[in-house]
Amino acid sequence: MLDADGPWGTSRVRIVAAGVLSLQALGLLVTAADAVRDPGQGWAFVAAEVVVLALLAIGLVSLAAGIARARGWSRTPALVAQALAVLVAVSYAGLDTWLGWALALPALTAALVVLAMPHQG
Repeated sequence: MLDADGPWGTSRVRIVAAGVLSLQALGLLVTAADAVRDPGQGWAFVAAEVVVLALLAIGLVSLAAGIARARGWSRTPALVAQALAVLVAVSYAGLDTWLGWALALPALTAALVVLAMPHQG
């Protein structure tokens, strides 16, 4: 059960961070489903893409569960995942397009929320 105040701050902040991570995982699964719907690159490529996206989604869901429960192991990997997501968004679409911002804003939001939680010491 989530307490009102724990080693990582209020439970509301943890729930917001876990929710953003879960939405990112859902986005990865939607992307995987879209790849299956339109196998333009060939089925071998699509199969590899779906496996990678599903594994990333599983990792984000496990990080979301760890953040929601204030587990010490989840904070740093969540920050690293968000930093990588921002780098991918910038390299993929740049920040001069709406798509770049649409990809980067959830990662920046999650990173800021996770950073707002005090480090468990």
